[in-house]
Formats: sequence, structure tokens, C-alpha cells
Amino acid sequence: MQQFFEEQDVEMLFRLDVKAEDLNEYVLLGRSIDALFQANPWKVYSTLAISTCLKLGIPLGRLHNDTTSYSVYGEYNTLEKIEKSDESSKDLEITYGHSKQHCPNLKQTVLGMSVTSERIPVLATIENGNTDDKTWNFTFIQKLREMLSKEECDQLPYQADSALITKENLREIRGYLHFIYRLPETFNLSLELKERAWRKDKWEEVGQLGSKKGCFL
Repeated sequence: MQQFFEEQDVEMLFRLDVKAEDLNEYVLLGRSIDALFQANPWKVYSTLAISTCLKLGIPLGRLHNDTTSYSVYGEYNTLEKIEKSDESSKDLEITYGHSKQHCPNLKQTVLGMSVTSERIPVLATIENGNTDDKTWNFTFIQKLREMLSKEECDQLPYQADSALITKENLREIRGYLHFIYRLPETFNLSLELKERAWRKDKWEEVGQLGSKKGCFL
């Protein structure tokens, strides 16, 4: 660690009285990592990210929220303890789940992330490999409520796919966040709205929405 920081501006990174030889895995660095764990790393990062956006005048705008999975190879079972929003800890389970990498034969973890319209990550969580998107949205909304005030959330639409729409998630989000979503096919209202749109027949061409084939509306 000392050799790594010898070429770094440690006074700018830390404080004026810190030298490269002070940074080792046994004293200052180890204690710093312990302090980071106690403070909850996701809260530290999110606080810094949101504060930086506000300081630089970058609007949070609309939050885009989704998950992806990361497959692992070998004999993976359980990682060490990770923090929860209630300051307690739980085991992160590397296990089988819905693989978005199309590798159902491999164990995995799930990464959930919230980014601004400018693609700046402001909140991220690592979840068990068998965490579904509906459950993740519920936990994620709770974390947003920890990070943002009611006034900030009033100006911050939460954009997600149809996995957001469950009774539990709607109860959690009601009166706190505006949200944009695609109504899932499991709701009768979805078919009703589509039929109503076809009968109305007032379509507006908006052009190409992406680089892939068929990205038109």
C-alpha cells in the first residue's frame, strides 16, 4: 500500500499531515475500511454522488432504475456479511437465479443501480443471486427514501420496467415518488388501454428510438 501511494498526491486525497508511509493495511487503511463498513458504503457513495451533482449544478432529473446479473465460476457459496439499510447485516448469497447473462447453469449475484439522465450512478446495491426485480424495487425504494427528502423526490420521477408494479411497491411509493413504468400484461387494464388506443387511432411518429432493428414507435 505504501508503494502504491508514493506516487499519489496523498495530501490532496486525505489531509495535509498524511504521508505515504502512513497508509498501510494494518493501521490507517484498515481502520478506514472498518469505519466505511460501519457507515454503510452505499450510503457514503450515494451521499457523495448526490452532493456532487448538486454542487456542480447537474440536475438529478429522472432516475433510471434496473438490475443485471453477474455470473461466477467455481465453488461459490456465500460471501462475508454485507450491510442492510437497517444497519444490521446479512449474508450475501451467491446462488442460482434468473440469469440476464443467459447462463442459468452458473451461480450469480444481482446488481441494482439507479442512474440519472446523464448516466451518473447515484445509488447501487448488490443482492442475492435469486433476487427478483419486484423484490429489488421494493428494497430500492426504501433506500431512496433514506437518501432523499420528500421535496427532492417530488421533483424526481422514478423510471422502471413493469417489475415495479406490485401492490407492495405501489403502497411503498404512494405519496412519495412520481414514477414512469410499463403496465404489465397481468393487469386487465393493460389490454383495455391498448384497445382504447387502437380505437382512438391518433398515433404520433417519434422516429427511431435506438440503434437496434425495430426501435420505432
